[in-house]
Amino acid sequence: MNYIEEVKTELSKHIKVGKGLTNYYSLLVLLLGEETTLADVHDAWAVNINESWDRENLGEHRSMIPFDQLRPEVQALDQKFVDAIHKTARELKKRGIKW
Repeated sequence: MNYIEEVKTELSKHIKVGKGLTNYYSLLVLLLGEETTLADVHDAWAVNINESWDRENLGEHRSMIPFDQLRPEVQALDQKFVDAIHKTARELKKRGIKW
């Protein structure tokens, strides 16, 4: 198993998301680890949804706006993803996995 697969496997123990988000959230583990913020998670989600959202039939997604323009209750929805990213980074660090 390579280091990317190891990050993805550990992350999937803490949160279940689609393949695209797993890739983006794994990148956040690698780049920011426990410094990942709610805004970072929102931006990763936005990049993913921008590629997969059916704008032609559904219009623009209502949350495709900068994080600081989202209502606080919408911002808070990303906390579970931040927590999973932080936990993944801590677990990998405990096991001595460095990147």
